[in-house]
Amino acid sequence: MTSLTMILFACAALQPPSNPPDAKAVQDWSPLDQVVAIVNQDIITYRKLARDLVREKEQFQLNNPSEMQTAQSRILTRRVKALLAKQAGQDMGADEKLVERNVQDSFERIVANKNGVVGMAKVMQAQDVSTQDVKDELREELYSRVWKDSITGEGVGLAARSNRDRYVRPGEIKFRYERALRDPQALRQMGGTTETVTLQTLTLDSDKNGGRDATVALAVEIQKSLATDADMNELVRRYSVVKENDGIAEPAEIARLRPLSASLAKFIDGRPADPKLWPRYISEPIVIQDTGARLIIRIARIREMAAGSTPSIATSAVQEFITTQAQDSLDNYRLESAYSNLYRAAYVWPPEQSAQPKR
Repeated sequence: MTSLTMILFACAALQPPSNPPDAKAVQDWSPLDQVVAIVNQDIITYRKLARDLVREKEQFQLNNPSEMQTAQSRILTRRVKALLAKQAGQDMGADEKLVERNVQDSFERIVANKNGVVGMAKVMQAQDVSTQDVKDELREELYSRVWKDSITGEGVGLAARSNRDRYVRPGEIKFRYERALRDPQALRQMGGTTETVTLQTLTLDSDKNGGRDATVALAVEIQKSLATDADMNELVRRYSVVKENDGIAEPAEIARLRPLSASLAKFIDGRPADPKLWPRYISEPIVIQDTGARLIIRIARIREMAAGSTPSIATSAVQEFITTQAQDSLDNYRLESAYSNLYRAAYVWPPEQSAQPKR
């Protein structure tokens, strides 16, 4: 047997060397994929990053290179945090067989929702993912959720009991309610409305009225005429560059007008208490735009006001909204603090991804 082996080696040695690969063929090679980040024992590939970037581009209509670069950085940071959360969930000791069964059940439900195997195949082809990619994402989400629930207390931990206090005290509910009343957006989310005003405006453009001085003089003259009961509808149709609906605008929230024009806000706040006096309550000429070469002036009159509505703190809907807001805020704080600990204990490459992003 030994002699036969030696004969075979000798024959192999006598074979002429094979031709080296063609230089052109070598140049035609291109990388199939590459590693863009390492998070402990896991990697993030360029293929995954590019796939996420395509989705983000379609969702937010990204066009210029700066937006794309910002989106790529945001996606990479999100991917790093997702892997840290997954690894933390794995370290909590979840039963791997139970995890795999949950992943398989979730995958089968997705297939059923996509009209079976054929429909699922079309979806995966469109998204450039494989069955293994989908299962990996489901597994990552499951481990991440286990870890996040243990941090926030939103769900039960592996011990099947809550380990974080998420109760919002009555004092905090009252504090957040009073603060929300001063925030127009939060007030609308609670079901309330802010005070609105309907204005009639006359807008003068120096390009249409013989220059700056002539426009200022005309604005002063119109303002005096309106204060003595002139017909504003007729003056708008005659002089204003905005003639639609005789210059009467849609009702606007006063809270949104304030940051746009201090002069207009002052005019609205100084209105007479009696609405019968509003037709003769005319604003001073308000400068809207002044580029030196061009001057745009607006004169305003209040048509009507509508009081806002304030939801009661005693309603369950308001209390539920405030409680959810408070719990979400606390959850985010706890998660960001926990992520900071994970970053400090992890090996993350490249170095710029190894620090917790600023909030």
